Amino acid sequence: MNKVKTSKQKLVTSLVVVMIMLMSMAVPALAGPPPQVSGGTGPDDQAQSALTKRFLMPVGLTIPAATFTFTFEPLTIDGEDYEPGPPSNMPSIPNATIVYTGTEVTNATSKVLVEENEETGVKTVTKESADLIIGRNIQWQSAGVYVYEIAETASGIPLTGATKEETYYSTGRYLIEFWVEEQKNPDNTSTFWVKYISATIHPTLIDVYYPGDQGGHKVDPTPGKWVVEDGVIVESGFSELIFTNKYWKSDGSGPTDPPDPDNAALILSKTVDGNHPDNEDRTTVNFNFTGKVTQPEVFEDARDFSAYVLAPDGTTVKQNLTVKSGEGFTVILRHGERLVFTDLIVGSKVEFEEAAHGDYKPKYVRNFAGIEEYPGTAGEPWGFPRASSDDEGPHRIPQGKGSKADFTNTRTGATPTGLDVDDLPYIMLLGLALAGFIGFAVIKTRRRVN
Repeated sequence: MNKVKTSKQKLVTSLVVVMIMLMSMAVPALAGPPPQVSGGTGPDDQAQSALTKRFLMPVGLTIPAATFTFTFEPLTIDGEDYEPGPPSNMPSIPNATIVYTGTEVTNATSKVLVEENEETGVKTVTKESADLIIGRNIQWQSAGVYVYEIAETASGIPLTGATKEETYYSTGRYLIEFWVEEQKNPDNTSTFWVKYISATIHPTLIDVYYPGDQGGHKVDPTPGKWVVEDGVIVESGFSELIFTNKYWKSDGSGPTDPPDPDNAALILSKTVDGNHPDNEDRTTVNFNFTGKVTQPEVFEDARDFSAYVLAPDGTTVKQNLTVKSGEGFTVILRHGERLVFTDLIVGSKVEFEEAAHGDYKPKYVRNFAGIEEYPGTAGEPWGFPRASSDDEGPHRIPQGKGSKADFTNTRTGATPTGLDVDDLPYIMLLGLALAGFIGFAVIKTRRRVN
């Protein structure tokens, strides 16, 4: 009798386990919502999801027209393993795109945010895709949890080849889950709709937006929440399915022999002015400069830039320099000579300072980061950036060739006879005073004689 009861209990227990397994497989979409989720309430209010593109480039660079494309690879339904591939009843999800026209400005309606960081020299143009599911006629076949892998194709930024350009496409990937529910209609048909959407960072292929992340944790795919008050954006946010791209370009002709100053990215020129003694040739006076060129932080690897010192004839190269990004360098210029950079990354920050020269008053004029003349004082170092002259910078190279910084040093009044013209007013006053003293002495002497 006990054996019979024991057998019946085992049978009942087995049936219960089987029923639980069948129910868990049959109605997975009825489970509670996953964490970090976008949720919907019915076929007319489905869960929302979008992708976010962070497009990084140097400050001052024009946004290139670009179309970024993202693919959806079907993986599983309800977490089951399928060999050799995904189940045949997983619907195909069309590629998603994010289009840049090159005219983007911050706009809450079109979900665009343009930010410029003067410290790093990086401009970030963030833009969101259209909804991944709503309005795209996805043909779900049954209730269940559908899992896809999202990746970006390495294309979309056209490189013209006219200038040195480089791009970086995101290698990050995400696993996205669409939790599909079934609604029975009065005509005995079924409507399948997306109740929840959740996403996970790929365990190893992680976008640079998540530095140091181990991957494998949830992120929120919900399109960003924007708050606008009185026409001012007070809060902006995007889907956490983020793909980061980078783009930079350089201006200038690149290394040529001889260097082409008419197609240079930056020219530092030296002019010596003023009167000089007969025995001094202004072209023989050395002026010492220290400089630094720092690339924008779009790319982490430090770059090398080529520069040349050109003689006054414009073709003879007196010196070749290799300038490393972020490292100081020194150079000597004489009257009529130019320091020519044949290519620089747009947005690079430049700094130049001329050493003090007691016989000359310095000044400079530049045609980038504003145009203004900045006169200095003889015997003092001069250049930019400098807080004392209200020329603090940063001084970044804009897009387009022909950036210049012209330094002029004027001799403080030397005449061909060696007399300093700047001293003439004092000499004249001294002479007048001496003449007056002599005249006074003569008059006094005559009075005594008489």
